[in-house]
Amino acid sequence: MRFWWMILWMGCAGPDDSGQDTDGVSEACALAEQNSECPECDDGPVTCSYGEFSETENSCGDCQARSALYQALCDAGVEDSSAQIEADTECESAQVPACALVETLQEDCTDAIDADIDYTCTYGEYSHLDEGSMGECWAEIELVQVLCDAGVPDSAEAILAELECVEDPNAACELAEQYANCLECDDGLVTCTFEEFSASENSCGDCQALGALYQDMCDEGVSATMQVILDGTECTDPVIVEE
Repeated sequence: MRFWWMILWMGCAGPDDSGQDTDGVSEACALAEQNSECPECDDGPVTCSYGEFSETENSCGDCQARSALYQALCDAGVEDSSAQIEADTECESAQVPACALVETLQEDCTDAIDADIDYTCTYGEYSHLDEGSMGECWAEIELVQVLCDAGVPDSAEAILAELECVEDPNAACELAEQYANCLECDDGLVTCTFEEFSASENSCGDCQALGALYQDMCDEGVSATMQVILDGTECTDPVIVEE
């Protein structure tokens, strides 16, 4: 009789205090398996910690972060019991580095220019067009705000290293549009040039000549940025042509 009680006791015995279940799988690994499937939603980044272990993931509730933590405990061979792990695991919403970076950039950004320049800034799969920006620095802030709103967990250092901003490549066409409506006066013949492009027009100031120059560049698909075009454009003083 005693023999059968021993068999029944061994068959019904659960996990022991060593953190291993009856199949020799650690309870941390069992927890990782139990929490491996999470709902498909994103409530933002969450950090879950247990002892010296910590994992941050964009999570539905805290599911993805908790799952990542338990998997890390499993991979590290932690042998604590599931009861202890669950009791001592702490999860909280994580500070998104991009959000803090927005505030830092706003404090440091001193760019302010008169020309309305469009910048397209990119970081990984994220892209943002800042129309009529006050400068590249402010365009960067606009994209970093997008990263903040999306809860991107990347560090500020990684973001700054990979973030790129370029001026709108259609700058010549935008300039042509700006100079399309000139005052109707005639100060004389003006010639404006940019690299190999040149246009001569009777102009009010140099408006008509600039409009003609930039329209030619637009038609030819010149891809120089706004600032390069403005810096490289030269116009002669008006010349009165006597008939």
